[in-house]
Amino acid sequence: MKDQITHLPDNANRSVAKQKFKITNWPTYNKALINRGS
Repeated sequence: MKDQITHLPDNANRSVAKQKFKITNWPTYNKALINRGS
């Protein structure tokens, strides 16, 4: 996955990561973590 976004500037990667990890639905997020095995 990371290799596919290496053409983006570093600040773009950080911006995407911030959006990805901004949790608005904690119960769903927690379930996802449990299902993922974390």
